[in-house]
Amino acid sequence: LDPLRALTALKALSLDGTQVTDLDPLRALTALQVLELQGTQVTDLAPLSALTALQMLDLRGTQVADLRPMRGMVSPGESGSSPSPFTGLDFANTPATRFDPTLARLAAIGDKIDRTKQTLAYLNGLDDADYDLRLAAWRGEEAGAAPPPAQDDALRVVVINDKIDLKPATPSPDELSDPVKLKALERLRAAVDTLRRAGNQHGDIDAVSRSLAGETAKSFEQIDLLEVHFDLEICRGIYTRRGERTGEDQLSVDTISALDKVWLVGPGLTLDNAEVERLEKRRRDYDGPPATPDNFARQDALSLSIAATPDLYGDHLRDVSARFTKAAVDQLDRARVAQNSGNRNVTITVGRWAAEKYAGATLDAAGKATGVALVAWLTLNADAILALSHGWGPAFQAWIAPILAQARESYEALNAIAKARK
Repeated sequence: LDPLRALTALKALSLDGTQVTDLDPLRALTALQVLELQGTQVTDLAPLSALTALQMLDLRGTQVADLRPMRGMVSPGESGSSPSPFTGLDFANTPATRFDPTLARLAAIGDKIDRTKQTLAYLNGLDDADYDLRLAAWRGEEAGAAPPPAQDDALRVVVINDKIDLKPATPSPDELSDPVKLKALERLRAAVDTLRRAGNQHGDIDAVSRSLAGETAKSFEQIDLLEVHFDLEICRGIYTRRGERTGEDQLSVDTISALDKVWLVGPGLTLDNAEVERLEKRRRDYDGPPATPDNFARQDALSLSIAATPDLYGDHLRDVSARFTKAAVDQLDRARVAQNSGNRNVTITVGRWAAEKYAGATLDAAGKATGVALVAWLTLNADAILALSHGWGPAFQAWIAPILAQARESYEALNAIAKARK
């Protein structure tokens, strides 16, 4: 297409059925309104992202897997739109529709204007980091690589601003208008205030009551109900094991009563939340690694390592991971079940990120702060991950092993460079 670079007034171009693969020569054709690429080997739409006059684009039968370069186009009916908005996006029978079920559904919409409008709205709402990871994993599967395992539904983690963090569990619109939940929040705030006064001489009670007070002091729509759920579980653990405390650590009648009230009132706020219910289902269906001291020690080592790596993990995930290590050593303890799901989901996310961004990459790419933290974390925790992966299934083991090996190679190379510089 190089001879077309200077045709800046060109309005329509049909390349259907040709051997064209590279659209870069079209970057400057800003007057282009119609582009037909049906049946070509085109894979990358990035060169078209600046063609704001484009009204119709036919990608049927191409090799395009990522439609996001088109999301800057003016949608039909968009406020302030130009006289000729982008109204004709056709992408049936492409890798994009094989990878993304939503795009497969949108591609089948018969009305081209409606199809284009809905597709642009969907593309504009995507989380790029998460989509990048899923797309990379799908491409690996297409190439015959071991497919990455899916995250547990409970305690899902996501990539936010180049850091891995917990998916928030804020109230749904129905919860926000539920008078029972609003009353439960009011009562929990009062119960937590009583607990802070009654138990502040005990370090564990003081810490959990401060955490609950801080979270429940937020407006209801900002409260993370999983965070509250974990704190309530800690209160339950302290209450049920109150008889094991001796000496100055014994609890007064007032403190026991305050703990009991917090535990009784709190679930009225958290239960029925979708994320909390997923965690409860995971506890009922628990099929993780055997409840052995070694496995608990490995889980704690992984959780503490997450808590100690701010270059890679977000504040929320690090805080919750640290609290997991203080939970009771009991396989059916809610916090311990959540710890297993959380650590597994973190390892999946880190592994997928590593496979996409750093496995086989140059050291320059891995030299970013996040990259160094990523390969270091995988390498330093490789033994614990491999041991725990026996309980996470053979498919998990087959997938994670080569990623850990690549991370170790990158980590050793980084250390060699650091020593050479010294």
